Amino acid sequence: MLQTNANAGDKLRQVAFDKSVRRYLGSSLYADRIDRYQHDKGLTRRSFSFSEVGLADYFKGEAAEFKRYVLDSARYFRHPRPQ
Repeated sequence: MLQTNANAGDKLRQVAFDKSVRRYLGSSLYADRIDRYQHDKGLTRRSFSFSEVGLADYFKGEAAEFKRYVLDSARYFRHPRPQ
């Protein structure tokens, strides 16, 4: 669902999402990839003994999207949207 929303506001341009919303979606997708990586590698949720390079290698098939997710996450947490 996150991926569908991200595509609707970015690639498909069906809905004009604010940058903060796109960054939130990208950040959430990045967190999802981290969770999936930890699960697939048998790591605990508190284990961060890996790098973004390792994550990027693991998700090679979605390299361009993954890079955007990392950047969105960094930008979102630098300037989070007010709640």
